[in-house]
This record gives sequence, structure tokens and C-alpha cells, in this order.
Amino acid sequence: NQTLGTLSETSMLFKYLSEARVQILESLEIRFTQPRALNDPFEASPLIDIIPEKKSFIEQMERDAQDLLNNTTSDEKTPENHKILQETISELRATALEKMSPSNVGISVMDLINPALGVLSLSRTFSNLLMWSHYAESHKGFVIGLDTSHDFFFQKTYQGLKSAPNKVSYTTQRSATHAGDPDLYAKILCEKPIDWAHEEEVRIFRLFTQDTKPSGTDNYGHPVYLFSLPKECIKSIYIGTHANPSLKERILKYTTNQKLNISIFEMTISRSRYELEYQQCV
Repeated sequence: NQTLGTLSETSMLFKYLSEARVQILESLEIRFTQPRALNDPFEASPLIDIIPEKKSFIEQMERDAQDLLNNTTSDEKTPENHKILQETISELRATALEKMSPSNVGISVMDLINPALGVLSLSRTFSNLLMWSHYAESHKGFVIGLDTSHDFFFQKTYQGLKSAPNKVSYTTQRSATHAGDPDLYAKILCEKPIDWAHEEEVRIFRLFTQDTKPSGTDNYGHPVYLFSLPKECIKSIYIGTHANPSLKERILKYTTNQKLNISIFEMTISRSRYELEYQQCV
């Protein structure tokens, strides 16, 4: 496991949610999503080069083809057959390069990663207008504030190593990686197009094991895996400026039932600036 740009242990992270997901506060369970179920298509297609293996494979293929010609009878060693052999080698080389391209290798690796790994996407901000629009149902939803000093963010990996929240990096250039690259996992799992930079995303991961059972499927047919969300790490809730009164009622009900020691705020529109403000819920 790698630590990919960790946060301080006193910071907060935030999860934007639609009104329909308010049951998180009732069940204290939250989804970890497979990379291919995320909304960025590049998540499913990292660039992974296998330069040594590719070179060795092509060289061996060319040697085998040449040996094939060398072992034929003298009658078959004609200029025409030699030309056919060279054309065949060229076609095989092109096919191998395509099959072993960084994009195709990345897709193959993601075939292995996707069923085994879940991502919880969080943000370093709770007041981004685009995030409220995209992930909190056009300001009708809510945001949960989580304390990153809680053990929920530092669980051990299957190797027994301590994991940590991982910052997402944003770039205009897709990074190709390879076996042995110290930034391998960062480039595969924590790099996104710069268009997403406003999200200020931080990720934590969970491995799906034989004991991890799906609770159903989402609208796209992806299994939904829920993990326990400790109530001690929930520190605040922000209710959207366009939220229905019933959402506020349910939030107050669930937080009371679960005895959550948190602060609840309501978002409001600034009178002078294009930004959101908030006030304590009464």
C-alpha cells in the first residue's frame, strides 16, 4: 500500500449527497464504489506500459518466425516465401503492439481491480456551488462532514499496513505508468482530468472480500457495497438551500435516534457574492 499525499489528522472531509441518501444517517452505512461505476470514463482506462515484456515478446515472436523459415526445406526458401514471412512478422508485431498498448493493458488491469476495490470520494470543501449542483441534487440534498482523525480513515490493508486518505491530482496530460513505478497506484487510482479540479477530491479505499455482500444494484447494474460508517466520525451536516422541509425533519430525527453529537447547519445564498453561506440550524 502507498500513502499518496495524506492529509493532516485534524482536517475534515465532506460527502455531498442527494435527499434520497439520507438513510445513511439511519443505517450508518455508506457506499464504496467500483472505479468503473464512477462518473469519469477515464477511471476505467489507466495507461500502463509493459515495455520490457512487450519488447521481449516481440523479439521472441520474430525469432520463432525466423526459425520456422530456417527449418523449412531448401525448396521452400524462396524469395516469395521470405516476403510472406516478413509481411506476417510485420502484421504480428502491429497486432502485439496494439494488444499490449498502455491503454489496452490498463483496461486489462482494471478488469482485475474493479471487482475487488471500492472508492469513497470525498471533498475538502462543503461550499462548492458545482458540487452542490452535481452531487447534492441541485442544492436539494445535504453534505456530511467527517473527522479524518477517526480510525475509519486509517484502516489496515490486507497486507497489514495502515492506509490513509489519498488526495486526487488533476492534470491535462494522462500519465502512463509501469510495474515498479513508485507512483503506480497514484496514477491508476488518484489522477483525474483538470476539469474535475473544483471537486478538491480525497479518496479512501476498501477491498471487497468474500464476506462483502452487495445490498443490491444501482441504476446502471453495478453492485452496491455498503460499509459501516462510525457515528463518532460524523461531526457536521449542511442542509442544501433548496432542500425540502421534510429533509431537515428526517435529518433531525435520525441524528437524534442515533445520538449523534454533531452540528447541523443550513446553507443560504449570499446577498452580495456568488457563494454560499451557512447558519446553525435551530
